[in-house]
Amino acid sequence: MDVLTMDQHDKHQWFGLRYHLGFDPFPGRIAWFRVWWSNRNPKVTSKYFLDSSRERGGVPLVSQSDPGSENYGPANCQTAIRHRLDPSLQNTRQHRWKNHTQNVKPESVWSQMRRNFFPGIENVLERGVINGLFDINNPLEKLTLRFLAIPMIQALCDSYARRYNSSPRRPDKRKVLPQGIPDIICAKPHLYNTEDFTVKVPHELFDEMEAKYAPPDDPALQLTPPEFQVLADTVYASLGSPVITLNNLWGVYSDMLEGLRLLREAQTESFQTVLQGSDAAFNCEMPLIPGLEELREGLEIVPGGPRYMGGINLGEGVVFDIQEQESESGDDEDHREYADWTDLEDEA
Repeated sequence: MDVLTMDQHDKHQWFGLRYHLGFDPFPGRIAWFRVWWSNRNPKVTSKYFLDSSRERGGVPLVSQSDPGSENYGPANCQTAIRHRLDPSLQNTRQHRWKNHTQNVKPESVWSQMRRNFFPGIENVLERGVINGLFDINNPLEKLTLRFLAIPMIQALCDSYARRYNSSPRRPDKRKVLPQGIPDIICAKPHLYNTEDFTVKVPHELFDEMEAKYAPPDDPALQLTPPEFQVLADTVYASLGSPVITLNNLWGVYSDMLEGLRLLREAQTESFQTVLQGSDAAFNCEMPLIPGLEELREGLEIVPGGPRYMGGINLGEGVVFDIQEQESESGDDEDHREYADWTDLEDEA
């Protein structure tokens, strides 16, 4: 939580699906991996940042992203929270801007996901296009797929993030960052000669930031327009509310479309109004907090070599007394991790 990076991914935009990722590069841990129908609205990305920060109990020292306006929301949230808790930071923006060639950590994670996670989902989504079931330019079809696919894919994203965070990376002797299971590095940083620099934030301040930058009733944070959601819920319930999987997605989608088209014939005018406004909140203008100095670049070339500049001590990093830490933690302490297994029959 020295620096928390974030980035967006538009690989599935032709299906009306877009992704956003938050990543802590020090332990190599995914902070959030979200799919939604827009990743261009700063209220949406603010929601991701605030939800993840609530779960963590605080914010990083510095957040980082590419200069896109979709990240103005998290930049404002991070800056406002840090200013409130530390008045000495009032004249600086607590968010660093990087282009895609410098914001490399989340880019490398996207690369892994494109090889290990996305192919199966893409094959299923493309099957609907090939079979003539889906047209991104048809508002009814787009909203129907959004209604069914986003919750299902989000469950897959959550599962992937849990596996990623609970699995060690391949050992690399050239790597200076800690090597191990990201969740354990975060939970027990003292075992890796480091500290947790999460800036603790009271719940009331999170509530205030959410009301200002990511109000829950904002159209951008709704899966589909409320009027359509009511109709879709009705048709979905009439089908028996089946659990959506990659195997049955297009079958349920076709049945949903048939039921929704019957409703459209009965409510032509009101239904058309709902469809026309389906993407009204895809983007919005959110200005940055004005009059602030930008942070220095993250890697400065100085005499003697490059110097990392994160959030610790204005980029100087933290100096540890390794011998003192070893004595405090106890050299003879057994730090091995164990998994507790239970008998499923006993639990039942």
